[in-house]
Amino acid sequence: MEKISLAILNFNQASRIDRAIRSCQNQFRTSFELEIIVVDDGSTDDSLSILAEFEHEITLLSNPINLGVGACSRIAFESHSGTYFMRVDADDFLSPISCSTLLLALSTNLDLSFAYADHYRVNEKGFKQELINLDDFDKLVRHGAGVLYRSRDIELVGGFDESLRNCEDMDLLFRLQKEGKQGIRDPLPLYRYYQHDSNISRSEEQKESERKLRNKYGI
Repeated sequence: MEKISLAILNFNQASRIDRAIRSCQNQFRTSFELEIIVVDDGSTDDSLSILAEFEHEITLLSNPINLGVGACSRIAFESHSGTYFMRVDADDFLSPISCSTLLLALSTNLDLSFAYADHYRVNEKGFKQELINLDDFDKLVRHGAGVLYRSRDIELVGGFDESLRNCEDMDLLFRLQKEGKQGIRDPLPLYRYYQHDSNISRSEEQKESERKLRNKYGI
């Protein structure tokens, strides 16, 4: 039976990490196994206390200091055991049919490397605010979480760049594109993206990182 590894990256999201984990646990599945890996990146809030409640249900990897999302993504990927790999942000969550839908897309398109779906932007309580259509590659690379990858293709391009403190998913997608790897979009909105002050404040930094990555890869 195939296995999907879901990696949740957490830094000081004590108020939301429970929701992210439960959305992963509640995936509808009949033909695949599921593992949930949580990488806590040196949180200073109550995250570790909350994560301790899930100690028998997740694999918890805890960094003593904050290393950034690139390093956390690499740590999670190096510890995973699935045929497929998906990264989930700790303040976001999945529709119950996310994994089964995206797995079906890859199972019926064996030449493709990854599958993804549209997003809903949600508020603090998880209520839908805006539909985000990822109907071209530029939109996808700016919303890189919630993508289901074939693990072998992540390995092919060298995994996640641990030096990046943001845009690590964009970097991975650019490298896959340079290798001629392609994905498939499902227009169902299967990922729930929570936009709040912390991630809005990073937007200028992310724009600069995106500019550097596009120059680096000639995209």
